[in-house]
Amino acid sequence: MDEISQEVFRHLVTEKKVMSFLPKPGSEVADAEEPETDEDLYRLAQPDEDGEFDENGLAARHTDNKLQTRLTSEGLQRRLLKLFYESRTYEEEQGVSILYLVLGFLRWYETDKSDKEQFAPLLLIPVEL
Repeated sequence: MDEISQEVFRHLVTEKKVMSFLPKPGSEVADAEEPETDEDLYRLAQPDEDGEFDENGLAARHTDNKLQTRLTSEGLQRRLLKLFYESRTYEEEQGVSILYLVLGFLRWYETDKSDKEQFAPLLLIPVEL
């Protein structure tokens, strides 16, 4: 959440650096693992008034090596462990890596009359946990 795709791409692909995950702030006392609604997935955090900015005007949280998430600390660890084991098992059994980081989604509809949104990834970056 609240990341800039171009900065994540630069960090992972162009500079070939490692990134890690951050749980949502204050998650030590929170008990929710997931966002409350689908709409919450697309709501961006408001910028910090007194935050640090680089020479391009980007907030420090967008240029660091941490991917911000909406998961609690415990929920994040559970999710990462599950992803790790599932991707490793699939690669051992099928010989294919299935772990990718998606940057950007295209929202579309089957027909003009459809009210169900469909999503398609725009960019897939192969990653390792």
